[in-house]
Amino acid sequence: MAPGLELQRRIAEKKAVIGIFGLSQHGLRMAVSYARAGFKVICLDLRDFKVDMLRRGINFVRDISDSELLALVKRGLIVATPDFSLLRTVDYLAICVPSREAAAHDAAGAASDGSPSCDIAAISGIVASNIRPGLIIGIDDRAESIPLRSRMEAALSRTGFRYGFDYLFGTLSPQ
Repeated sequence: MAPGLELQRRIAEKKAVIGIFGLSQHGLRMAVSYARAGFKVICLDLRDFKVDMLRRGINFVRDISDSELLALVKRGLIVATPDFSLLRTVDYLAICVPSREAAAHDAAGAASDGSPSCDIAAISGIVASNIRPGLIIGIDDRAESIPLRSRMEAALSRTGFRYGFDYLFGTLSPQ
């Protein structure tokens, strides 16, 4: 079966795996929406405290109920991890790192608050090192997201992956 048809089948059967890179408020809302629809969602973040909060079902977004989030985590529909090798298991990856956060890192690669780097180069490198052919990558379609898409496309091309053949970009609508 052709890869596009296989993905359509996986989506229709709720077997497609969704990846969310960045546990921002937008990322958590997106994860809950996909999980509510019956998809398994793997939430990836470099910040251990965000991964730990989600693993324990601790909510950090007002419009999501604590009980619903905990139920989705307990059912295994939402999985939080810092293990980016799991990107190899996802069909669709949404990049949910706010542009202001990616830009807030200094030249040494650390955020002003000392958290691990999640700048454009780091995001691009992590994705390029951990994807498999057939991935669809969703990035905000706002102007400030253009540098991330350009950097990611360059990183992916250095790995031998080809746009349109091995991966595609989709867009996310800002909330």
